[in-house]
Amino acid sequence: METAALPPVCPVGGLLRIAGVCFLSYLAGAVPFGFLVAKLRGVGDIRLLGSGNIGATNVMRVLGPSWGALVLVLDAAKGAFGAWLGLTYLPWGSMGGLLTGLMAVAGHNWPVFLRFKGGKGVAASLGVVLSVYPGLALFASAVFSLTVLISRYVSLGSLVASWAAFVATLFSFGYDLFDRIAVAAFCILITVRHRDNIRRLISGTERKLGKFSRKV
Repeated sequence: METAALPPVCPVGGLLRIAGVCFLSYLAGAVPFGFLVAKLRGVGDIRLLGSGNIGATNVMRVLGPSWGALVLVLDAAKGAFGAWLGLTYLPWGSMGGLLTGLMAVAGHNWPVFLRFKGGKGVAASLGVVLSVYPGLALFASAVFSLTVLISRYVSLGSLVASWAAFVATLFSFGYDLFDRIAVAAFCILITVRHRDNIRRLISGTERKLGKFSRKV
């Protein structure tokens, strides 16, 4: 039995619908959960503490592991929500989810609410990949966990996991050219946002996991 087609939820069509869904994805990604959690916890502007980043790792260093985990989940949820918008309201399947997911990651990295100074997009990217390629997300998470367990560097884990996921797409017939280009785009964004971490890793001055800046 054929299921009846769902009525269009978004009232606009064509280019306006695409632009609207992408803009909504960007705004969702731009919600600075790390910044807001730090404010609610009474530590002020987290960009002035620790590494100066609004992401989960810096929140963990400043507020502790439980608050860092909360921000990690919230940031991943932003990416997942952005991808869901594309999967639901654009007629392109995974391509639509990747497009709007990328917009959510851009919102996290360059949030309009914080004068375009945001995070590094790792958790948000994980949320996108989890929505579109759940198996690949689980593989990347395993690589991340193993790398951090061995090295104690979150930045190194993020970089290794993202590029390992891209390499995995090259050796699997389940991904087409567009999939590989999309995953590469997320990897490039993550790498660019970690350029300072890469310099510190090379110089041996990168901070290892477990060194907290402040406890609240």
